[in-house]
Amino acid sequence: MATVIRDLTPADAAAYRRLRLEMLEQFPAAYGADLAEAQSQQVQDYAERIAKAAPGAIVGAFDGRPLIATAGLLIHRPAKQRHIGVLWGMYVQPAFQRTGIGRALVEAVIARARLKVRVLQLGVAVGNAPARVLYHRLGFRGWGVEPRATCLDGVFHDQEHMSLDLDA
Repeated sequence: MATVIRDLTPADAAAYRRLRLEMLEQFPAAYGADLAEAQSQQVQDYAERIAKAAPGAIVGAFDGRPLIATAGLLIHRPAKQRHIGVLWGMYVQPAFQRTGIGRALVEAVIARARLKVRVLQLGVAVGNAPARVLYHRLGFRGWGVEPRATCLDGVFHDQEHMSLDLDA
């Protein structure tokens, strides 16, 4: 079955919650969100988040299963920063990594961002080599490392900040 990438709808809330909990459990150091906080949110909370999000703000990949990958696009609200979008929450289930789904998902977010902003930024854990390689291949360039960006169980993790100029 072909992979379909589309905007999430409130009907996807249960699958989205399940995938978010999986990503935070499997790779807790890679995300700023906290597993316990995410677990405390119910399916209805996820449905409301999706419903309130702008079109294209949360996208998912489907391959005959409820949801196998997800990524989000956040656009800064302050007037002087509305030209900046942020790629967030990128996750592909391990069984589907290295299949091109991650690349397709990021490309979908980039396409949505091109319609709304001029710069797309992201943060990636310094130790996440596969994601860093993918982002570099798609044209993102690093512009700094934030030491101790997150702390998990008393261990600090650095984060590389990257951006993609959508005018280029």
